[in-house]
Amino acid sequence: MRLTAPLVALPFVLFTACEGGATPPEQLEAATATPALTQEEFTDVSASGALQVSGEGQDLTLTVGEGEGALTVDVHSAGRSDLSALSGLNVTADLLSWGFESSRSLLLRDEAGLVYALDAGWSFDAVNEALGAERLRWGDEVATAKDATWTWSYTSLIVSTDDGELSLLPGDVANITLDGVPWRLVVVAAYARENVPNASMPGCPVLDDVLSYELLRLETSGEDDVLIRPEGLDPASAGCL
Repeated sequence: MRLTAPLVALPFVLFTACEGGATPPEQLEAATATPALTQEEFTDVSASGALQVSGEGQDLTLTVGEGEGALTVDVHSAGRSDLSALSGLNVTADLLSWGFESSRSLLLRDEAGLVYALDAGWSFDAVNEALGAERLRWGDEVATAKDATWTWSYTSLIVSTDDGELSLLPGDVANITLDGVPWRLVVVAAYARENVPNASMPGCPVLDDVLSYELLRLETSGEDDVLIRPEGLDPASAGCL
């Protein structure tokens, strides 16, 4: 099933001629978890307590705990994860930083383990650790492209499920089982890039390799799907371009 949100063209840099002729897969818009209060750069943040979820659709506000120790996070769920089902759980929230990026990766855990992961592009090692096994990894290259600044390598994401390995592209929604537990996995972005020699570079930090996804623990299995980036939103990246 493919949702009916309009398909928009990626910026020009993503649609230059591709080596081998393969078209780069569409990347979803960035999945983000941004603390409501400014946090120190390069510093991870944690909080524990009851989880409250407010907001609608893809833009939600999560609050963990109460009083001065509470942590409030604004989440944009590119994967359209139903986080309202988690409201009321006692969880530990971990916001994982990447350098100067204001958005973080977000991990939520309860007494049984990982409940939800929003990997903004740099945290699959932490997610695998929370799952207790190396379940997620970079997949094979599926297309390449080049512009004046970057050489792009687009990949899949590989997840090792109870039923074997599954290769997914950005926009793919898969309902999987890990150690007998059902999960909903959405791939947001998967690419690596290298700067072209002597090219003019951005005047701020950028993340060269982005492997972004959302992983939500379910009570019961759902259905697979395919998502399309909404009109007017740029594809996922970290840092500035």
